[in-house]
Amino acid sequence: MADDANRTPTPRAAPSEGSRAPVLLDNPDVAWIVTQGSVDMFAVKVRNGKPYGARRHLFRAEVGNAMIGINLLSAGHNLALLAVPQEGTVLKNRDLAAMRENARDNPVYLEAAAWLIDSHIAQLCEAITPWRKVKIHRQLRAGESAVLSPRQNITAPQKDVCWMQITQGRAALAGVPSLPLSQHEVVPLCQDLWMETTSRCHVEMKATPDYLETDPDWHGLEEFHRRYLGLIDYFLAQEEALQHKQRERSLALDTFAFTLVLGRLASVHAGSEESISTRFPVFTAMSTVGRHEGITFLPPLTWSDELTQTEKLAAICHATRVRYRRVDLPPEWWTKDCGGMVMFFRKSGRVAAVIPRNRGYDVHYVDGQSVEPVTRELALTMENYAYIFSRSFPETKLTLRELLAFCLRGSWLDLIRALVLGLMVGLLSLLAPAFSARFTNNLVEMASPPQLISFSLAILAVAVATALLQIARAHAIIRFSTRSFHQFQTALMDRLLNLPMSVMKTFPVHDLVNRAQTMRQYTGLFHSAIAAVSLHISAVVACVSLMLMLDYHLSKWAILMVMGMELLLLLRLWYTMPARRDAAEKAREVQFFLFQMLTMLPKFRAAAAERRAFSIWAEKCRVAKLAEYEEGQFLSTISIYEAIVPALTLSVLFITFDNLRTASIGHFIAIVLAMIAVQESFNSFNRLMLRFAQAGPQLRRLAPFLEARPEIGLSNPHPGILTGDIEFNQVAFRYHPNSPLILDRVNFRVHPGEFVAFVGPSGSGKSTLFSLLLGFLRPETGAVYYDGQNLQTVDSSSVRQQIGSVLDSSNIFTGTIMSNIACALPVTPLEVWEALAVSGLDEQVRAMPMGLQTFVTEGGAIISGGQRQRLLLARALVNKPRILMLDDATSAVDNAMQKHVMDRIAKIDATRLVIAHRLNTVRAADRIIVLDKGRIVQTGTYDELIAQDGLFATMARRQLL
Repeated sequence: MADDANRTPTPRAAPSEGSRAPVLLDNPDVAWIVTQGSVDMFAVKVRNGKPYGARRHLFRAEVGNAMIGINLLSAGHNLALLAVPQEGTVLKNRDLAAMRENARDNPVYLEAAAWLIDSHIAQLCEAITPWRKVKIHRQLRAGESAVLSPRQNITAPQKDVCWMQITQGRAALAGVPSLPLSQHEVVPLCQDLWMETTSRCHVEMKATPDYLETDPDWHGLEEFHRRYLGLIDYFLAQEEALQHKQRERSLALDTFAFTLVLGRLASVHAGSEESISTRFPVFTAMSTVGRHEGITFLPPLTWSDELTQTEKLAAICHATRVRYRRVDLPPEWWTKDCGGMVMFFRKSGRVAAVIPRNRGYDVHYVDGQSVEPVTRELALTMENYAYIFSRSFPETKLTLRELLAFCLRGSWLDLIRALVLGLMVGLLSLLAPAFSARFTNNLVEMASPPQLISFSLAILAVAVATALLQIARAHAIIRFSTRSFHQFQTALMDRLLNLPMSVMKTFPVHDLVNRAQTMRQYTGLFHSAIAAVSLHISAVVACVSLMLMLDYHLSKWAILMVMGMELLLLLRLWYTMPARRDAAEKAREVQFFLFQMLTMLPKFRAAAAERRAFSIWAEKCRVAKLAEYEEGQFLSTISIYEAIVPALTLSVLFITFDNLRTASIGHFIAIVLAMIAVQESFNSFNRLMLRFAQAGPQLRRLAPFLEARPEIGLSNPHPGILTGDIEFNQVAFRYHPNSPLILDRVNFRVHPGEFVAFVGPSGSGKSTLFSLLLGFLRPETGAVYYDGQNLQTVDSSSVRQQIGSVLDSSNIFTGTIMSNIACALPVTPLEVWEALAVSGLDEQVRAMPMGLQTFVTEGGAIISGGQRQRLLLARALVNKPRILMLDDATSAVDNAMQKHVMDRIAKIDATRLVIAHRLNTVRAADRIIVLDKGRIVQTGTYDELIAQDGLFATMARRQLL
């Protein structure tokens, strides 16, 4: 019992006008009505009739709201309500004792007392709204009675306060075991205060005036106060326990991170991380793989020893924002390079890191000390699958330097090997002209068979060495290009999938595909450049050096001429870059228009517009061909260069040799051969530069993807398991800064398990509202909350994983019905059939010869529009989501099937949000929200709205015509 239970509270007088002195509501014979300003209500602990400790804000009472004092003696709690008026607030007090006596035989006073009590109870129950995380099974109005099954949650309709009397059975207020309700007990219910049956119950509902007639002493109100304080005390204790658990979790994570750091510090001397491996084996194995692959794994926000090893691996990857996948290993996988992997042993279930080495793999056990080469015998003791991880780009804006560094990570050795081997091949190119000079200058001496054989063998040895070096160089280039291309391509796709929808919606689908494929061309060009640069540079430097060494005066004019022509060609290439960008853009316009034309071909034919479409395409082709002609002029310049420059260079060499007569015949032949090699290197370099020039305009198209930040960062925590509580708080949105508002300060709240429909004319903002709920768009002002968590501050992808949605843009893809519904989720055929049954498509699929394996094409061309919609609905339902969002998901089905589907949806244990244009489909909705011009204009049930003279009734009458 509380300390104040033995002390009679002193009645409080109303504060003076404008006073901000707190008022402890401890006098049950006094009520306060706010006539001006507002009052903040807090829950506080009391000792000896005085409040102490921290305050917990409950609600704000506005003008016209009533507050009734609570008898702390009868309540039996050390908790009370404290009213804190705002500046300028005026409170008017009422004598409840006199009102109670007058209400016994005066209907006017009875109605006034009922209004006062209803206002007071509704305000108190509003404070419970944040803690309401349950599905409401039924709403009962005043005058109704019902027989209820166990474990059902019951409330009164919106804006109503009804007194429920249990005539048979047992229940609990708000499902709290410490607040039981037995037979013949009475408790008020409203929209925010519910009762959960614990057995089969028979209940009756009464309006407040009717109840007060049966309870003239208001004992039910006093009993409600006692239960209400107990309920607040229970919820606050739950909240404190949750905060304590979060603090313990945070402390555990800090200890986890600290232990990791200490283990790694100890490993500097001990060479291991044994101190942490026994507690976190999965994390240790993943960290070992991460050090090899360049990934820094982070611990998850929640860590439970009850999770399986695979679930822990998934949690770590989710916390690090790293993609992972399970792969089936090929036979004798340990002889191939598959990258770093995490594997498990078959019998013991132990986890280990498997890291590639020069010729094979090593198993790094989680004790941090044991490293063992993988043999056939050891591989047989391990599972035949593994988990591999893909690096992601940094979350910041990416530059070309960062992209190159990303590609080269882990591939430096192969790159250096390719460069060194290319340099050696280039140096070997000196031997051909050098041998030619020696052979020509010593022709008489070399004419003997032994000398000729030796010379031939030397030439053959050089050729074999060059071939072997080229093979080794090609192998190194393939290893480097394959590894870096795989890393880059997976990171790019990960970046694209994580970009905000506001960025993705800027471009049409075919443009997105073209931009994504550009990177494949770029990476191939980058690898070609790496392969060629060392070879061409070393060959040019070596050959030019040889020429100058053999005869400086003879060689310098030819070298100057080649360098001058090369410089002119590069300048020409530079000045044609704008025309090249224009040609690429015009070619893309033709390609995109052709894609759109083929996609819309049925509509073109329906409108007999084939000629107009052809005319537009022909004009775009004409413009593109003109731009392509200007680009072709440069290609002809390169062809002319490759044909004329070698002949001119040789002419200069012959004329200079004839005039100078300073070099021997052998040296002259060597200089000619070296000049030919230089010219060939320059030709290859020019072709490479042309490919770079062609790729340049394409690379600019990747800038929006590389500069935009991902939607989800490492700082966005997991939202946890959602209950289905959703809140729109003062949300305003517009697509462009200067455009009108699509949604204007929209407010609503959806409770767990509630069925809410959104209706309104076209352009009222319904679909935009769904996009905001899914996190595809960001509000200009206000926020969207799931279970009290701001959607912008949590992992929105984890929120969407718990939502099943069918949007107006949803479509099916080419594949089987099973793959279309499962969408890579680990669901069984039985679960797919259950989803099809809810969508009303199960019988039709069973009638198909292939059943779930029936093949459908993109857009559902071989199935009807209604079947396509129901297939999409089954996709949304198969994962048993906590929240279901349907945007006119049954518009293409007939009325009978639509009723079947909506009846099934009404029974789903989930929060359901539905956009409907056919208003008869939302009769079963718990609440209908009517939107018009971005604002909520009406709210209520179907029967309530149809009885009002408003927009909903007008729309309903139009549909009846």
